[in-house]
Amino acid sequence: GRAFGSSMPKWANEIVGGWQVAGIATWHSGFAFTSVSNAFPISVDNNVPAIFDGDTKALRTNIHDDDGQIQLFADKNAAMGACRGPIGLEAGSRNNLRGPSFVNVDLSLNKHFPITERVGLEFRAEAYNAFNHPNFSLPGSGTGSADITDPTQFGVITTTAAPRQMQMSLRLDF
Repeated sequence: GRAFGSSMPKWANEIVGGWQVAGIATWHSGFAFTSVSNAFPISVDNNVPAIFDGDTKALRTNIHDDDGQIQLFADKNAAMGACRGPIGLEAGSRNNLRGPSFVNVDLSLNKHFPITERVGLEFRAEAYNAFNHPNFSLPGSGTGSADITDPTQFGVITTTAAPRQMQMSLRLDF
C-alpha cells in the first residue's frame, strides 16, 4: 500500500520509511514600547511619556550598526526630533513606538523504530530558531523605553532573543 519504495526490503524500509517532520513558524510585528521624557509634571513617576508631534516617517525602523551600537531607527535624530517633553500638565501616549519584528521557525524530526511488539525506540531531533534568524529585543536594555533626553542610548538595542538551540533524544518505550 505504499506509493514510493513498495519493492524496498524490510530492513531498508526500517531506516528510510516512517520519518515524521513537524514545524511551527511564528511571525509578528514589533511590540509596542514608549518614548519617555525624564519629566514628572502629572505623576510621581519621573518618566512621563514623551509627546509625539512630528512626522510618522521619522519613526521608520531599520536595524543597523551605528558606531558600534545596534540602532533601531533609520534616522535616530529625526526620531528624537519628532518627540518632545511635556509642558505643564501634558503627558504623551504610552506605547507610541514599535520595536523590531520577530521571525522564528521551530522544526522537529522523529522516527519510531519497533523492536518487538511491545518495545520500541524513538529518535527525536528538534531545532528551535532552526534558521538562526536574529531577533532583536526592544531598545532600553530590552525593557522597551526610549529616553528622548539621552541621545547616546535612544533606540539602542542591547540584547537579542532566542538564539538557535538544538537537541536530540532517544527514548525506549516498553
